[in-house]
Amino acid sequence: MQQVQLQDGSVAWSMNCVEYLQGAISNVDKYLNECDSALKNYRDGKRPFPSSYRPEMDVTPELDAEAMNRYQQYIGVLRWAIELGRIDMNTEVSCLSQHLASPREGHMHAVYKIFRYLQKNLSSNPGRMVFDGAYPDTDPKLFANSVTDPDEWNDFYPEAAE
Repeated sequence: MQQVQLQDGSVAWSMNCVEYLQGAISNVDKYLNECDSALKNYRDGKRPFPSSYRPEMDVTPELDAEAMNRYQQYIGVLRWAIELGRIDMNTEVSCLSQHLASPREGHMHAVYKIFRYLQKNLSSNPGRMVFDGAYPDTDPKLFANSVTDPDEWNDFYPEAAE
């Protein structure tokens, strides 16, 4: 968490997931090294995975129980990174999340490609979530339909009863 100055001169809180992803990428690469591979073997890292890849059409062999568990963990790591500001891979991770119950080898390779993408682009695109502290003017009457008891509405918004 840190404070950042916005273009209008105001200050807001922000967060990124650089340290979180550095650790995750390191863990994935360490695992791959144990398997005589590495993230660098998973393409150039320009995109999370090719636009032509269709996870729903993947017919590679299903993962065994151990690999399935690892796949589920990696998807969880990627989902959390999205929550922390890396929304650039939201579509790809969402597509792969649909296969948590029965992932295939191709799905796991797609996950590795996403981690390769993060590895190659983390310094140039750390992802940042900035919280705007401004509150927009809202007319409470616009939400009148959400309250079923008019007396309850008046309790929350006495100015609306006038």
